[in-house]
Amino acid sequence: MGERPHRPSTAWPRCTECVLSVGLLLSLLACGVPVEEAEILLSEPPPAALCQLPSTDTAIDFGAVEVTEPATFTLEFENTGQETCLIQSLSFIQSASAFKVAALSDPSLDPGQRLSVELAYSPPHRGVDRAVLVMLSNDAQTPDRRLPVQGQGVAQQLSLPPATVSPGDGGRL
Repeated sequence: MGERPHRPSTAWPRCTECVLSVGLLLSLLACGVPVEEAEILLSEPPPAALCQLPSTDTAIDFGAVEVTEPATFTLEFENTGQETCLIQSLSFIQSASAFKVAALSDPSLDPGQRLSVELAYSPPHRGVDRAVLVMLSNDAQTPDRRLPVQGQGVAQQLSLPPATVSPGDGGRL
């Protein structure tokens, strides 16, 4: 009746820095495994993000743009984190020839600082162009952001002043 459970003859390996879950520790104690000294470490919350750039879930739509006239759009980012953000790259993929991004003068963004990035769309032809803007940064939660971008190239509209016909011209313009 008061006997201890049978333990294997081989000794348990000695571990000086083992991290055990509370459940496993209690199970070992219930099985009679000697625990001379145990320190329970509770898991800590994940570290704060190095930087935080709010996610942008909406697509950028340049709308209808004449083939010969480029359009621009200003995209803004704000570092809401507690450390400096480093934007490693900002580029377009898919239909990259129609869309351009201005070079960043300073790729670092201090906490609370805003960054404006100029995007341009120059449609090479009539029709819809689509691309994806990819930003790589040291944002711990979303280091690879992708934002859909589109625009529609339209033909240039020619407008002529209305013609007037005088009775004395013989009906000629």
